[in-house]
Amino acid sequence: MDDGKDGKPVDWEEVPCPLCGTRDDDPIIVVPSETDDAVYRVGRCRKCGMAYLNPRPTEDTIGHFYPDDYEEYRGPSGRRGGWLGRLRAYLERLVMAREFGCPPGIHGACQQCLAWLVGPWLRPPRTSLTAIPYQGDGRLLDFGCGAGWYLQRMRERGWDVTGLDFSSHAAREVERKFGIRVLVGSLPHPDVQPESFDVITMGAVLEHVHHPHVVIEAAARALRPGGKLVIAVPNLESWGFRFFGQDWWPLELPRHLLHFTPATLRKLVEAHGLQVAESQLVERGGWIRRSMAIVRRRRGAPRWRRLVSRLGRFRLVPSLLTRWTVWRRQEDCLLLIARKPARGCCAGSASAA
Repeated sequence: MDDGKDGKPVDWEEVPCPLCGTRDDDPIIVVPSETDDAVYRVGRCRKCGMAYLNPRPTEDTIGHFYPDDYEEYRGPSGRRGGWLGRLRAYLERLVMAREFGCPPGIHGACQQCLAWLVGPWLRPPRTSLTAIPYQGDGRLLDFGCGAGWYLQRMRERGWDVTGLDFSSHAAREVERKFGIRVLVGSLPHPDVQPESFDVITMGAVLEHVHHPHVVIEAAARALRPGGKLVIAVPNLESWGFRFFGQDWWPLELPRHLLHFTPATLRKLVEAHGLQVAESQLVERGGWIRRSMAIVRRRRGAPRWRRLVSRLGRFRLVPSLLTRWTVWRRQEDCLLLIARKPARGCCAGSASAA
């Protein structure tokens, strides 16, 4: 058995389906650990189709797999500073004000014209979490905020931001670097009041949680009427998973406990009275490149997969494969936006299995 932080053993638990509670799943992939003799098994529920790690690390010991230097706690580098950085930030604010209604807004024809001119270069893609239209008082909670770069970017664009992460190390670093308030823990959280946020984002984090019903139910309570829940997760029905199998980078076992499809993610949010406003697949060329790098490092990968991954050193190859996934509608990432009904509508709830 692995030793966790402070020498605590990692405990593993057999669980029912986290979506419907059924104890009946078929294995879809079995992956040996690269660091010890553990074997990671992902099963698919025969009743609802949800895929999940089973057995999985317990909540008390999964922290072993999240060291302080975990990639999501480091964040991107290369942010431009100096006067060029300040100029870009100013122009981005103008574009966000014009395109998405972010404060402080557009004042005068000169700013309007400037935003129109630079918009094609500085406008974020519609599938980016930074492209959320401004709503209400602009109160945004980022669940699983990691290194905090997203919070900082949204604050620069006029949002009133709060972070939430189960890592106290990550929370301290975000507060130190950016001065942004970060709560430690998960949802529900005692400092997250009912109907206190206009938007809650979960970018590449819902797949990490043990009890998705508990988290989504708490998020629905924390949203104001008409508020939005924005979720981005890996798509298990992608071409990337079908081709790369255990080498698919977003599989990330054993940290990823849940493996969603469009149908299972929709079923989860609708169980808590949220209305799906938008669900779409998003291309992620970087994920294909990372998957190819995993294949090149791993001994014993199938020959045909190694051949394609060697070609992946040429940037044209992963770019073409990314376009292939778009053409086949089998992109790697799933983006869902759900809305809390306006006051007076009934919002149902489902208990955790």
